Amino acid sequence: MSDQVIPRGTLAPAAEHSRLIWVMGFVVLLISVWLVPVAWRQLVADLMAAPARVTINTHASQARPEENAEVWREHRVRLQSALKLQFANAAAHADLAALLVSAAGVQGLTDDEIVESRLGGILHYQEASRLRPSDPRLWLELARAYLVAGDVGPEFQIAWQRAAILGPYEAVVQSGLFELAMIARSSISLPTMNDWVSKLYASADERKRSAMRKLAAQYSVQLDENGTPTVSEAGRVDSPAE
Repeated sequence: MSDQVIPRGTLAPAAEHSRLIWVMGFVVLLISVWLVPVAWRQLVADLMAAPARVTINTHASQARPEENAEVWREHRVRLQSALKLQFANAAAHADLAALLVSAAGVQGLTDDEIVESRLGGILHYQEASRLRPSDPRLWLELARAYLVAGDVGPEFQIAWQRAAILGPYEAVVQSGLFELAMIARSSISLPTMNDWVSKLYASADERKRSAMRKLAAQYSVQLDENGTPTVSEAGRVDSPAE
């Protein structure tokens, strides 16, 4: 029986298999070298941000504890440090933005710090929504940040409308949008916002409609039988055609 002759320039099956394994191993090694630092930075950033998230969640639930400026500043530094480790992190930007927007409720902060924090909250929500543009909650919070800063201009309206488009079936987004619409209604009359409120009202049962009317009344806004908002404060009553 004659030995098998391997054509020049080719590898034996075993040698070719060994080479393939070596190449795959090298690729896995390169991926690991890239992923391990990224995962480590993510872990460290999360650990640094964890204490600040407790404060953020507390503010979000409106159950605000006695909080002093020193603790708030410490949380801000932690979140800023976390972002330095992983800047392209939408959640980290949103966490910092939420903390900054909450500045007005913190005792001991200077007026300059509060103003600077409001602007910083807008910037970080902008970055978060840029990194995760399909998340309606980020657009909702960006709109809220504009409102807290007293800005109900085009940027606020775009963020509000973006959240409405992206989150039509999310209860948290819907309730947040409705509340912002009631607050902003005393300053602006936006047809798109009015139409959205009317449609939300029309689709709600009587229990939800009652809750919507009560919330609207807290902001001096009345909802007519069609759900069209009108400002009820003295000196200004908008017509539905406005």
